[in-house]
Amino acid sequence: MTAIVEKKPWYKHPMVWMVIAIPLSSVFVGSYMIYMAVTTFDGLVEDDYYKKGKEINQVLARDQFAVENGIKADIKIDDLTGVIEINLSSTSGYAFPDKMGMSLLHPTQSRRDVKLLITQGPDGRYFGELQNPLGKGRWYLRVSEANWRLQKLISMPSSEMFLLDGEG
Repeated sequence: MTAIVEKKPWYKHPMVWMVIAIPLSSVFVGSYMIYMAVTTFDGLVEDDYYKKGKEINQVLARDQFAVENGIKADIKIDDLTGVIEINLSSTSGYAFPDKMGMSLLHPTQSRRDVKLLITQGPDGRYFGELQNPLGKGRWYLRVSEANWRLQKLISMPSSEMFLLDGEG
């Protein structure tokens, strides 16, 4: 007795579609990766990396100055209103200027970096204001002057106060 085998067209066999799906999916994924590479900019590479490398010693001296003078900053960032409040202190009695720089630097996307000028209020605290909310993510918070700098990696949004000291 002979078995009757039903002949089906090729497109009705599941194994054929599996064989086609594997290379077809790699074409789609590869096309998407090329699209992302062309349309996005990562902004990670410095144009003048040698000069930046030489500046490292100057930056370390600024960090050391902050440690030696016991400079500390309590910082409160209200992500809803954009108001930044900073209370600076020094164990050595270092005199802070009326205005200084503050930066919120994104670890990987330099286009999202925010640089502010903060001013001292009548009560001795410093204030600044963000134009746009930072959004969710990690940021390097940096308060600096010509002689010293304080910095710390923070996560936003956050309702807590950040303490920056010379220890990083």
